[in-house]
This record gives sequence, structure tokens and C-alpha cells, in this order.
Amino acid sequence: MTTYSYQNQLQFGYGPQAFNRRDHGLDLWYNFNRAERQPISFVDELKRTAQVVYEQARAMGRPIYLLLSGGLDSAVMVKGFKAAGVPFKTATYVFNDGLNEHEMQYIRPFEAAENLDAVHLNMDIRKWMHDGEALDLFLRTDSWETGTLPLMKLMGHVWSELGGLPVFGGGDIDIVQKEGAWYYGRYESFLSRYWYCDIAGISDFVSFFQHTPELTLAMLSDPLIARAATGQDQLANRVLRNLKIVKFKVYHRDFPDLQRRIKFGGTELIHSWLSPLEDSWRAKRQLSYGDLWMIPYDELMEKLRPLGSVY
Repeated sequence: MTTYSYQNQLQFGYGPQAFNRRDHGLDLWYNFNRAERQPISFVDELKRTAQVVYEQARAMGRPIYLLLSGGLDSAVMVKGFKAAGVPFKTATYVFNDGLNEHEMQYIRPFEAAENLDAVHLNMDIRKWMHDGEALDLFLRTDSWETGTLPLMKLMGHVWSELGGLPVFGGGDIDIVQKEGAWYYGRYESFLSRYWYCDIAGISDFVSFFQHTPELTLAMLSDPLIARAATGQDQLANRVLRNLKIVKFKVYHRDFPDLQRRIKFGGTELIHSWLSPLEDSWRAKRQLSYGDLWMIPYDELMEKLRPLGSVY
């Protein structure tokens, strides 16, 4: 079975069994193991988690490939691995005809500035989406969005063709406001990456920001996040529906050279072309996979805090 996080400390599933696929009438759930220690800081846990991943990869005899997108999460992940001083490469898909140039305009200068050992996988995106493999992956991985499929292709390329361990900058915090309270959320659509690992024979999947409970706790307990999510930031409570902008403040505080940008999925430039294709593919099955699992911020903090910690 695929290991989905470090020692499977993050569990998820439907009904009573962990890591099972959904059936009618079953609700999605997540469970987080308690952290073994109190994090010192977010940056410290970035480095510690990078070291954990490095030890896993070394035990497998596989080099690390960080899946680099044009978003900030993968850039922060790269910064963490560099700060940890462990070896890695990056991998990025490049669409034909500049169809993901909106991401590449950030990726290329970042690769140069950080002096990265970067691998680019060229993809004729329109051709690939129609050759049958993409639809097969969409259906077999319970995908909700066609935009996740090129990422799966990149994961498989790193694992099978490059002999590496793909490390995805996913699992970053989603904290949303509902009826005046703040909740931590996990989208059901994210699970398609996990199911792809099972299909592709990828034995270890690293969704970096939720790989260890300590890194999740470090972000949730960061003073900027905690102040907003506990109601102390009155402006945030009046104006914001989620804390993505506060997450950026954490990133920019620790890595001030990073430039803020919108969150990319990679397929924005062909969204109008993909959208009807996505609708037709969703219609081929009975179940949808677009739910959002939520837990109150305070409740998750209690689950994650190490035993004996004092607040």
C-alpha cells in the first residue's frame, strides 16, 4: 500500500476504514496524529520536514524531485529544502505553444535565481487530453478537475522514467470562515493524487505541507495565522472568507524575496477548452468528488498539540 504521509500519520477515508474509496452514502473524514513535539517555528519545520523526506528518499535509493509550479507553495517548499541543505532536483511540465506561460514566467526566473537543477517535461496538452490516457486517469482516480491530470502525468514520469521520488507542494492550509467561525478544510478533490499513486505503483507520496503533523501545527500556530483564526484580528474576521492572504504574509515574512501571485492550477489558459470536456467526463459517473471536509480550527489544534504542552 502507498504511504501517503510520513509513517501514514495523516489518515483519511470513507466510512469505518482508512484509505478506502468512496461509495454511496459514505462521508469523507480526516484524522491527524498528534505532534510529538512543539514546533519552534514554521521555517524550522520546513527544514525538518525536508530532512525527513531526504531520509525517506535515501532509504529508497531515489533522488528527490520537487514538483515546481508557478505558485508560492512550491517555491516555499524549494526554499525549505535549500535551507535544510539536502540534495534535490525540480520537475515541471511545459505545455506546447506557451499554454502554461502564465506559470513559466515565474518558474524560469525562480529556477535561475535559486540555481536549481531543473527538469522540464514537454507536453502537447490538447493532444494528451484526447489520447485516452487522460480520461482513464480522470475516471480511475475519482478526479474532480481535469487540471490535476498533468500533475499526475508528471508524478508518474518522475517515478518511472527518472527513478525519483516526486514531492508535491500540496497540503498547504485552507482555513475558511463559516458563520463567524474559522475552520480548517480539506478538499475531496485532492485525494485523486493519492489514488493515482496506487494506480501508478508509487509507493511513497509526499504532499509536503501535510507530510508531518509538526509542519501542519507549525503553520496553524504561527502567530499571524493564530491571531486571525482565533478572532483577535478584527479586520480579518470582518473582511476575509479564508486566510490565504494571511498565509502569504507568513511566507513573505520568512522569504521576503518571493513575489505574490494568484494561485495557479496550471491549465488556466485553456480553461475554456477544458471546461466542456470536464463536464462531459463528470457526467460519465454517478458520484461527484467535490466535497469539502472541515474541522473547527480550535479542535484541530487540540488534536495536533503534543501531550503535556502548555499554552
